[in-house]
Amino acid sequence: MFCMRSRRWFFDCDGVLLDSNGVKTEAFRRVAMRYGPDVAADVVDHHLRTGGMSRFAKFDRLFREVLRREPKAGELEALLDDFAAASREGLLHSSTDPAAASLITSIRHRAEVHVVSGGAENEVSWALEQHGLAALFDGIHGSPRTKREILGALSASPLARPGVFIGDSRLDMEVAAESGLMRVFVSHWSEFSEWQAFVDEYRDVLVVHSLGELYGIVRGETDRTLSYEQRWVLSLR
Repeated sequence: MFCMRSRRWFFDCDGVLLDSNGVKTEAFRRVAMRYGPDVAADVVDHHLRTGGMSRFAKFDRLFREVLRREPKAGELEALLDDFAAASREGLLHSSTDPAAASLITSIRHRAEVHVVSGGAENEVSWALEQHGLAALFDGIHGSPRTKREILGALSASPLARPGVFIGDSRLDMEVAAESGLMRVFVSHWSEFSEWQAFVDEYRDVLVVHSLGELYGIVRGETDRTLSYEQRWVLSLR
């Protein structure tokens, strides 16, 4: 077994720490409605299919593939500002996973703990501060860097492996695997409708309903039947 102090835990924010996936979906719908309901529906559908991707990439795709034109002067900036305003309003009133603070507190003395989000970094930091969680993390990271770029930098050192990534989207699970991280999928707020079929293909992925269930597993209080590939979780205790 390796030293726990060499491990890093990475948490997604929306859908894991905060019940805020719907906030982002509604924000995309609201700002895209200026181009008509069909465009708004397309933007929302793409957003739901690409959970974890940054807003910068999604608005770039809006202009390139949907509107098929370059944004006018100030147009992209206005979209981003309006999206940020709608997001902050919703994030402020989002629920927090009630076990988040307890789980993070229980592990932070023996491991580094980071947030790796597709949301704008300053916005994610602000939201976690509002909910009293920001001070629990060693780092809060978000867009415009992608999750791949962030994880690539944070998990580059051999001393940081094996680490753990906790997410709720296909992208989360894919980038975690690419970075050599152990994977936990949190289902209760996920907007990834095909998650069950996806995780069934990867027996190493530990699926939990919420952070409370993960907290119980880490503390050895929750009895779970684990596949051979999932027995890595026992080293977290």
